[in-house]
Amino acid sequence: MCTERTDPGWAPLFPTAGGLLIERGSTLFHSAVVAREMGIPAIVGIPNITRLLRNGEYVRMDGGAGTVTRLDLEEKIQTVVEENISEDALA
Repeated sequence: MCTERTDPGWAPLFPTAGGLLIERGSTLFHSAVVAREMGIPAIVGIPNITRLLRNGEYVRMDGGAGTVTRLDLEEKIQTVVEENISEDALA
């Protein structure tokens, strides 16, 4: 999930996200604290992230390192295949 900012009303959406990329904030902001409690990777305080990424774009994020990498088409296809395999394994 990529957004400019969040407030406590966003917390129910967090579990549906693979990770949080938030433009405004710091490690002590509500979104970062809640994400940490839920075990969801989060990177906050990323200037202009909502302008740099497009809707539906695939990225790989490393919450520990604070990096975001755009995926190319081949990596996107592999990611979708892996997600489908994971879903099939859970069924």
